[in-house]
Amino acid sequence: MNAFELLDTLNRHSVGVRVDGDRLRLEAPREVLTPELLADLKLHKEQLIAILTGTDPDTITRRPPSDGPLPLAYAQRQLWFLDRLSPGNPFYNNPVAFDIAGALDVAALTWALTEVVRRHEALRTVFADVDGEPCQVVRPAGPVALPVTDLGGLPDAERRRRAAEAVEADARAPFDLATGPLLRSSLLRLADDEHRWLLNVHHTVADGWSIGILIGEVTTLYAAYARGAASPLAELPIQYPDYALWQRRHLEGGELDRQLAYWTKALAGAPALLALPTDRPRPAVQRYRGDCHGIVVDADVLRGLREIGRAGDATLFMTLMATLSVLLWRYSGQDDVSVGTPFANRNHREVEGLIGHFINTVVIRNRLHPGEPFTALLADVRRHLLDAYAQPDLPFEQLVDALKPERHTSYSPLFQVMLVLQNIPRGQLELPGLALRPLSSSTGAAKFDLSVEAAEHPDGLHLTFEYNTDLFEPPTVARMADHFVRLLGQVAAAPSTPVGALRLLGPAERRRQVVDWNRTERPVTASSLVERFEAAARRHPDRLAVAGAGGRLDYATLDRRANRLAHALIARGCGRTRSSACTRTGRWSWSSRSSAC
Repeated sequence: MNAFELLDTLNRHSVGVRVDGDRLRLEAPREVLTPELLADLKLHKEQLIAILTGTDPDTITRRPPSDGPLPLAYAQRQLWFLDRLSPGNPFYNNPVAFDIAGALDVAALTWALTEVVRRHEALRTVFADVDGEPCQVVRPAGPVALPVTDLGGLPDAERRRRAAEAVEADARAPFDLATGPLLRSSLLRLADDEHRWLLNVHHTVADGWSIGILIGEVTTLYAAYARGAASPLAELPIQYPDYALWQRRHLEGGELDRQLAYWTKALAGAPALLALPTDRPRPAVQRYRGDCHGIVVDADVLRGLREIGRAGDATLFMTLMATLSVLLWRYSGQDDVSVGTPFANRNHREVEGLIGHFINTVVIRNRLHPGEPFTALLADVRRHLLDAYAQPDLPFEQLVDALKPERHTSYSPLFQVMLVLQNIPRGQLELPGLALRPLSSSTGAAKFDLSVEAAEHPDGLHLTFEYNTDLFEPPTVARMADHFVRLLGQVAAAPSTPVGALRLLGPAERRRQVVDWNRTERPVTASSLVERFEAAARRHPDRLAVAGAGGRLDYATLDRRANRLAHALIARGCGRTRSSACTRTGRWSWSSRSSAC
């Protein structure tokens, strides 16, 4: 929520708030001030003080009319360069798909999409290269195509197969940032009352929060157009290019230097690579091939995790970050762990309902000590995140330039593992007379070695592990996900457990590794030591048998010397049933005599 919504929330809960110098004073029951609310208060403190004192100069305003190219926001610029390095790669696609049951009004859906694209300049933007420098170009509004592919005449199995293939193909089809459009939508007609709606937007013009806005506006407009009404949506006060211009002004002066100073100090000396054990060698150049594995943390554990957060004034995300750091430490053996996470960066009321790419990636660095309780690690993670919330605007690429980490084409700089807690608003999946069911789709790509995405649902916490298939096999990631869930369960049950005492292995896996895989016993034959030595001499006569200060003997030489001594003893009346005393007089006599006796 932004600062204005935060004030609304405080008013609804009858929380008194006043400014005391550079502090905010609150009057409220303790149970109202949840960790999440306190974190939001710290994040928006300066803006809240400015609003309450009437001195907020940091308002985003509409730019003067112009048809010329516009500068990119910093986050857009980073994605533009990544696209130039790996053109045609779908890893920054934002695909969604829905099954729609009922009598769909295709014309109303088309008009709704057209109106959303008209409302939001970001969805009409392409990116021009002017002397090597990217610029935004906003195209005029026009009708949006919604092609319909009729699969209704196919046999059921063939129809379902073709529909599933179409979802995957659309998710993985690339966008051209220079020519656009950077939004596409299509329909599959499966029957008269059954359709599949595919929607895909490139990340440069729409982040995850924006997808929720887009779907919400489409459903609102469809409901109006289907009954012949006009759009009920108010015009937007600003557009995304206005934000891009404001961002540059905002970071001018000392603000950029202030945030840069914090981040360079926080990440100085951090390891360049988190060396997770992989199933295959890391390719020399990242190919961004990926897949996903899903798992669910049950509702009881989720409740326990929330309780731990409340006890430590921490959010659920902070608890997940601390637990993931434990998992990565146990897998890598590194007690200095850096994890990336996206910040929404929607701190102004004007951009709350705006489609665009606002998120900024920050790096959270945690150090682990095996003897400390998990609650102490959680307190450290909480402090790191609250500090990061206070400086969320530094462009990631500028941080990389300042730190100058060891760069390699085989992995991303500063971090290789990302954690995301999805708390973005999703549009209401309701259309009049229709039932919508969201479908899963995958781009078949992975931006990092590993990304863990968490989303709260009524039945628990849904986790998605997106992983680089050049590095990891599916069973490895499934086992890693199981270990993460097991750690979360232990943390929820006993948060004071020392970090080093948290167990990754369940009883069955522990028995397999400790007992089953260590069954190395073999039946012992009744053969004597001499027979076993002679068998070894026959198998590999040239191998080293003994070595010492006097030299080295192979099996063949040692066997010959032992046989000569054995024949000499037999000639003197010694046999198997008689004992013979041997004394050491030469360098190798003891080995020879042991074999001969």
